[in-house]
Amino acid sequence: MLFPNMLSRLSSTGREAPWVSIGVGFLAVIAVPVAAFLLMITVIGMPLSFILMSAYFVVLILAKVIASDAIGRLLAERLNWNGRGYQFLAFAATLLVLILLSKIMIFGFGFFVGLIAICFAFGVIIMTFYRWRKGKQVTSSQPEPALE
Repeated sequence: MLFPNMLSRLSSTGREAPWVSIGVGFLAVIAVPVAAFLLMITVIGMPLSFILMSAYFVVLILAKVIASDAIGRLLAERLNWNGRGYQFLAFAATLLVLILLSKIMIFGFGFFVGLIAICFAFGVIIMTFYRWRKGKQVTSSQPEPALE
């Protein structure tokens, strides 16, 4: 696999701070297209804008999967289900419920369920990346022991 522990890190970040993840994700859902448009104004920023919007659409596509994985892992943990089979079962059930809830069109309920899943996924990805970079900087900024 390309990123072996990425989903477990994303789900642990989502379980630790779900409301912060949704808030950060909401800001990202709005700010990323605006930043991409502003980058597109310059000739040098056009490739960066295309890369940014490509990543944006990938996250939009994977949002329900990321949210379902985090909720499914939480569900498996709460029900004391150990083992990959049970975790997959919890993930699949959560994904199915999330997809079905997002299809309900009464008073825009499905839209808001999808929007919350997208915001949650964006926020979890940004916060996990931020924590990973912060952890890398902390370990690399420590002074190396002097040779005696």
